Order: sequence, then C-alpha cells, then structure tokens
Amino acid sequence: MQFSVEDLPQPLSLLYGYWQKKNKKKRLPGRKDIDPVEMRQFLAHTALIDIIETAEAKKFRFRLVGTHIVDVHGTELTGQFVEDLDVGDSWHEALALCHYTTENGKPAFQAGEYLRKSDDVRFNFERLVLPLAGDGRSVDMLLIGANLTRLPNNR
Repeated sequence: MQFSVEDLPQPLSLLYGYWQKKNKKKRLPGRKDIDPVEMRQFLAHTALIDIIETAEAKKFRFRLVGTHIVDVHGTELTGQFVEDLDVGDSWHEALALCHYTTENGKPAFQAGEYLRKSDDVRFNFERLVLPLAGDGRSVDMLLIGANLTRLPNNR
C-alpha cells in the first residue's frame, strides 16, 4: 500500500500532486475542494467513491467514474459497490485499499492484474486511493485514480 510518488504513472502522479495541493495545513481536502475543471489532464482516470456506513460494515459505492476507466473496463461502474465489481478476486484488494485509506486517512497504491470473470478478459491495473474529508479529519469519501490496460487474450 505504501508507494513512491516517482513510481506512479503520469495520470496518477498528476492526481496525487493535485490532491497534495488541496491538502492544506494538515487537513484533508473535502469533496468541495475538488474541481473537475482543474483536473482536465487526468479526469478520465479518476473516480469518486461514497463511504456508506451500515450496521455490518462500511461499504464503498462508485459515485462518479472517469471515461478511461469505463472505456477500458468496458462497463459503467457508477452506482456499483466495490465488492460487486467483475474484477475476479481483485475486488478483495480494492476493498482492502478503501478500508486502509478510510481508517488511516492516508493515500494507498496498488498495482497488479485481474481477470474479468464474465468474459475472461485480463487487465493490468494501477490504483491510487486518496482520502477526502468534509471536516478535514474524518474520511467521508475517496478520490480514486486508476490506470487500466486490457491485456491480449492468450486463450
């Protein structure tokens, strides 16, 4: 989950730099601090995730999903919960990243590969999860950066 900013691919490093500029006086930025117009260079690679508190656990639902993510993955993700994504077992890792960032108020990064079970298409992914907090402290939303690549089917 730890990462070096220098190792992030360009769209994710641009997103991280943008988030850091909004992270002022040791207070996390909130959704109101995020302006899509300022994010043109990397907006297609971003998503917003709502954190929903239930009696059983926290759940994470996509509120908005950038065009790069939708186009490469091939399906609309808006409104879906992380645990319901068709990303093979990778949803466990994505969920762990969301929990880590929510609980610690710190960015997290992960890279790897997943297999979409519905059609056996493989993808490389790089995901960056950034905390947002309306009050500057308690994480209430996640800003996601994702770089996806569809892999050739070797079957």
